[in-house]
Amino acid sequence: MHGELEAISLVPQQLIYRLQAFEKVVILMDSKAAIQAASSNSQSKSKKINNIKEALKHLQAFKKIVIFQGVPSFFGPEGNKISDKLAKKGTTLHAIRTPLQTDTMKKLLNHKIAMRYKQETDELAATKKWRDIHKIWANLRRKQ
Repeated sequence: MHGELEAISLVPQQLIYRLQAFEKVVILMDSKAAIQAASSNSQSKSKKINNIKEALKHLQAFKKIVIFQGVPSFFGPEGNKISDKLAKKGTTLHAIRTPLQTDTMKKLLNHKIAMRYKQETDELAATKKWRDIHKIWANLRRKQ
């Protein structure tokens, strides 16, 4: 499944550079386990899977639709040779990069800053008594 996750991780990285070129993308995979891991809502122990989910969230922030679709796997040595050849060809495509447009870069930076701010404030709030301030206020109102 490691190879499939590596392939999935390349997709959002490439799509970020082509935001104006699409609204919806379908990722075809023959690994049900990789599809379930990448599309699951729960937190994973795998850093690779969590990075994939984060990259997919970035695409969703730009109102892009990403769909995972399972396809039958290749059977036999000949089918595996063909799929290996296509996979190797696909990995060379990620080396081609186009410069980001200014508005895309601005949106990416703003989104990243907002996500980081939210994460840091959530972590700080988790250890503070005031994290449940709305519950405290509700209790105080009931007592009055």
